[in-house]
Amino acid sequence: MINWYLNLASNISVLLSDYQAMNSQERQQIRERARKISVDNYSWESVVKNYINPLIER
Repeated sequence: MINWYLNLASNISVLLSDYQAMNSQERQQIRERARKISVDNYSWESVVKNYINPLIER
């Protein structure tokens, strides 16, 4: 289990280093993609569509 944490920490470190090296336009693209992912998967509308409606339709 400790290896999982170390791997996650290493990946986050690499991501932050890469992000720091990006220019403003590249950072903006990352933020837009991250926002789309969060809205598509974690908004209330998405939760209802993907998780609750299938339960109701059974």
